[in-house]
Amino acid sequence: MRKPKLYKKKPKKKTPMPRQRSGDYRIFVGAFPAGEKIEQIQQLREQFDWKTSQITPPHVTLAGTYWRTGKPSAANEGVLIEKLTSLAPYLKPLTLHLGGIYTFGQRVIYLGVQSTENMLAIRNSLLGVMGKDKHRKFRPHLTLTMRLKGAAFGEALAKLEQTEWTDGRFATPIHQLQLMQRGPNDPAWRTIHTIPLPSHVQLRDVQDDDLPIFFAQQQEPAGVQMAAFTAKDPTNRAAFDSHWAKIRADAGVILRTILYNDHVAGSIACHSWFGEPEITYWLGESFWGKGIATAALRQFLQQHPARPLYARVAQDNVGSLRVLQKCGFVITGEDSGFAHGRGTEIPEYILTLQDG
Repeated sequence: MRKPKLYKKKPKKKTPMPRQRSGDYRIFVGAFPAGEKIEQIQQLREQFDWKTSQITPPHVTLAGTYWRTGKPSAANEGVLIEKLTSLAPYLKPLTLHLGGIYTFGQRVIYLGVQSTENMLAIRNSLLGVMGKDKHRKFRPHLTLTMRLKGAAFGEALAKLEQTEWTDGRFATPIHQLQLMQRGPNDPAWRTIHTIPLPSHVQLRDVQDDDLPIFFAQQQEPAGVQMAAFTAKDPTNRAAFDSHWAKIRADAGVILRTILYNDHVAGSIACHSWFGEPEITYWLGESFWGKGIATAALRQFLQQHPARPLYARVAQDNVGSLRVLQKCGFVITGEDSGFAHGRGTEIPEYILTLQDG
């Protein structure tokens, strides 16, 4: 007699969650970059697909689009806005890396956007409070055209592939995200909520009003001692003014002011005075110990991707050495030189940042 077979319960087939395809209005959360290059991108959008360019500014969708029922108003998204407000402090600053002309079939032409670890972390956090969106596979992009057909699509693609955006790459920081909404009768998307990204450190061009602050910072005894390789006489204002006039007029020097909560915290620069591109920075003593130097250097490196880069630091300047190493620099050599800040010759490390 045969042994009876054990009954095995068949596993239930997993039914994919349905995606909503209609409703009274739509929402999404996006990153909206700004600046001169973005203005140039908008001009291209207006040239090739005017209607799309007017419906929404250049942006990268991070979560959406979602269909909603009810009246298209900010009040109708009150619960979601509360959730996003609670989420904001846990989101890290975001930098978009853009470049390259690509297409979705014969329908959409877009500017490529690098999918970074932080971007995916932000997206996953947004999906956690907003729910699953329409993207089966997330491919971040900045739409250039989406309403062209046939010959018009081909002509636009051919022209866009001849622009600097085909091979050029650039990075732009994002300081906030926007919750967008559009009803059936709205001519364009509108912002109904802003989600701040907690980046307190920013870089901008050096302004005349920054110089007195830099002059005071370079005289701080603790800073002079730590940096070691300083001006011969930090109190000489005429020499200071002459030096800064020279470097601000030098097209080969990339120079930025470091802001912390809108206060001038210091400066950062890249020069090639000794043959190789070298990073240098200075931070006022009251801004030490807050992670500002690391954040500023990371932003600077993202905005200026040329490699390799070099840096020099006194061997006992542990704080500055850690900042450089956190940002990918590695010790590749040693040297020594006379340090005006200490009145003697001291040893220093040479550090290098390579591609990748």
